Amino acid sequence: MKGAPYPYIVCCVDRSEPSRVVEARAVALARGLGAQLRMLHVMRPARSFAGGVTARSKPTATLEGELRGEAAAWLLKHAGVEDGAELTLLEAALPGEAICEWAERHPVSVLVAGQCEKRYPRALGSTATYLSMHAPCDVLLVDASGGDVAEAV
Repeated sequence: MKGAPYPYIVCCVDRSEPSRVVEARAVALARGLGAQLRMLHVMRPARSFAGGVTARSKPTATLEGELRGEAAAWLLKHAGVEDGAELTLLEAALPGEAICEWAERHPVSVLVAGQCEKRYPRALGSTATYLSMHAPCDVLLVDASGGDVAEAV
């Protein structure tokens, strides 16, 4: 086998604390393999909230811009930027489908994602299940249910 087995690693992150463990593992993997790293976050579209005016009492179009800005700021602050990771922000109601569709259009070697369902820490979540069944590449599911970032690397 020539070169790194996974030259292009994509880490799927959300704004949860377990996601920080997943991110740390992806950064360590990319460093160890000399691979390119991209952090990918899927945000829920504002229009998926009920009604034309959201809980924040703003028109949907205004809220979409604010949510996109908040998600982008979070990505820049937290998602491996200091480690040279590139960033991608997607907007979709179904994260698993959006990630797989994006991965089909890019040279992804492996997707790294958290495995746990937020309400049931030891259960496989819906996004992890979807990725494991439909991703066009290898998938590494990280158990981040009880770990912390310091232990992840």
